[in-house]
Amino acid sequence: MTGSSEVDLRFGNAVVDDVFFVSGYNIHGSVVAQGNPILGVHLYLYSNDVKEVPCSQGLTDAPREGALCHAVSGVDGKFSFRSMPCGSYDLLPYYRGENTVFDVSPSSLHVSLEHSHMTIPQKFQVTGFSVGGHVVDGYGAGIEGAKVIVDGQLRAVTDNLGYYRLDQVTSKKYDIVAEKDHYKFNRLGNFMILPNMESIDDIKSVRYDVCGVVQTVTPNSKAMVTLTHGPENVKPQRKIVSENGRFCFEVSTGEYRLSALPVDSEGSSNLLFSPEYIDVNVKCPLLDVEFSQSQVNVHGKILCKEKCNRNILLLLVRLAGGVEHETKTTSLEQDNANFVFTKVFPGKYRLEVKHSSSKAPANDDWCWDENTLDVDVGNDDVTNIVFVQKGYWIELVSSHDTEAYIRQPDSSKLELLIKGGSQRICIETPGQHELYLVNSCISFGTSPIVFDTQNPVLVHISAKKYLVRGEIHVDISSPLEEIDLLEDIVVDAFKSNGSSIDKISTMPVFAKSYQNGITVFEYSTWTDLGEDFIFVPRDSSTRRKKILFYPSRHQFSVSASGCQDAVPSITAKMGLYLEGSVSPATPDVHIMILAAGNSKYAMLKKGDIATETKTNSDGSFFAGPLYEDIGYEVEASKAGYHLKQTGPYSFACQKLGQILAHIYGENDTEMLPAVLLSLSGEGGYRKNSVSGSGGTFSFNNLFPRSYYLRALLKCHGFCYTVNWPTKGRCFC
Repeated sequence: MTGSSEVDLRFGNAVVDDVFFVSGYNIHGSVVAQGNPILGVHLYLYSNDVKEVPCSQGLTDAPREGALCHAVSGVDGKFSFRSMPCGSYDLLPYYRGENTVFDVSPSSLHVSLEHSHMTIPQKFQVTGFSVGGHVVDGYGAGIEGAKVIVDGQLRAVTDNLGYYRLDQVTSKKYDIVAEKDHYKFNRLGNFMILPNMESIDDIKSVRYDVCGVVQTVTPNSKAMVTLTHGPENVKPQRKIVSENGRFCFEVSTGEYRLSALPVDSEGSSNLLFSPEYIDVNVKCPLLDVEFSQSQVNVHGKILCKEKCNRNILLLLVRLAGGVEHETKTTSLEQDNANFVFTKVFPGKYRLEVKHSSSKAPANDDWCWDENTLDVDVGNDDVTNIVFVQKGYWIELVSSHDTEAYIRQPDSSKLELLIKGGSQRICIETPGQHELYLVNSCISFGTSPIVFDTQNPVLVHISAKKYLVRGEIHVDISSPLEEIDLLEDIVVDAFKSNGSSIDKISTMPVFAKSYQNGITVFEYSTWTDLGEDFIFVPRDSSTRRKKILFYPSRHQFSVSASGCQDAVPSITAKMGLYLEGSVSPATPDVHIMILAAGNSKYAMLKKGDIATETKTNSDGSFFAGPLYEDIGYEVEASKAGYHLKQTGPYSFACQKLGQILAHIYGENDTEMLPAVLLSLSGEGGYRKNSVSGSGGTFSFNNLFPRSYYLRALLKCHGFCYTVNWPTKGRCFC
């Protein structure tokens, strides 16, 4: 109740207007957590029917709009709203400090204020709260990404400034630790967290990893790293690097010196490392400290046939334990025959050189005196390496082995033996060259093949034709007056269907001729793979006596891709000739020579006609040539003659007679019908024939003797006897 007034009382009554009135009533409450008072919790007052209340506190950070007033709990956990008008109110507890957020129950409380002070019987309970902390390095800078472990459970990860928050904690003691790779932190053990804390104590990093690598390329080498020159309380350390060259130290904040040294072992005693030492200031992890073996330069030059160019590539291959490791490459500078490899580690290397064109960048198209050199790189630069170009590679692909030679620009001759398949030939002189192929049994087509070392191309050598050769062995042991004409022997080549392919000449081979009367002739022809031939030798001379061949033909197939086997040899001998005669001498007698058996050289079977001829004007005949593997029979015949064999090749000849009968009527022009003519003679000879209507009829091949001729016609008949060769006439 407030207000005061002065009243002047005199004699009589006085009325005092509104001297006393009630300005409002107080609302009291408290905030606790597990029975303990909580300081600093804000309580905000809201109302739907009261529009204005006296409030000495500001309304900053109200949880929602429309707050009338707010109060803050004190150290005893109590709060008060004073001189509040009567009405209905809602109380909302809320607290968010810099690092702490409370969870309060109930989250809101409705109260009705009447004409008396009110103490809220229900206390606000802090059921949990959030509290923040900071993970920092030795210089107070926040550490990002550190894991915060509370009582063994991951509860938070620091942000980019090193801050973290623990939610839903209560007032009790916790074990709090931080973890991050390459860091070691102090431990907050048995740490009491209270709701009214501004923040959890900082978690500080106390040790850091200092890591790096020592690069070595020498086989079986070992190295160690020393840590010295640290703070007074830190002892020097040393560590042997791992197999992959890695090392790590764990140190506190401070300045240190790192040095790489060889370990006394095979292959390590001569190692030098660069830099000599590294000074570091440790205030956070250092992970990229690097030492490497000392590096030197490798120098050399190229001696080229002509002008060197940038197509020359140099390769430096590091060798360790017999195994290739990294490879460095370099090329020549423009118009310069020198090269250099920089920053090369000591060790064993193989240095290679090659010249590659744009057409085949992976191949070396130059040949060298040596295209690889083994180089031992120590602690000093390597100099005086020289590669000498020997010439130019020419790629060949050949279907067969063959001899060859190359005609070089200076007209010199380079003999070659080309193998079937792919190969490379080193040509020492630059310019255009001609390749000639020399093969006695294979033809590779057009020769020579032209190529240029300045524009190398793949040279294809492919067989086009194959040589087929055969021999004819001529037996000249029997005297031959025509011996000088033996070159007239030829060989006809036919396809398997009998069509003619070629006429092949033969040449005598005196080196193969024998002293026992054998002369060797050779024939040959070029042909395609897969062709079939029939070779038929013959004597093309015009001699009276000719040569026959045993066998008379050979069939041959070109089936092998390469030199062909020789055609089986053929023996040639003078043919068999039969000489005979007919007595008395009678020309043009037909003589037939018949096979008396089956020949294995000629296509003759028993009874087949081997040859035919006629007698000359003197009655003699000459037949041949005949194969001598079988015997022969001779037959002679001639129309109007009777021939009788009197010897193997001789015959007696007798001319036979003829009777001509002319048929006439009473006058010579009268035509008579057919007449039966009957001729009979000595020795029982009889022959009957019917003549045509009129004309002449003859009886042929009659031996000399007397004959009786009768002509028979119905109703008529007149005949008389004639003596051969007297002619007779019959009339009817």
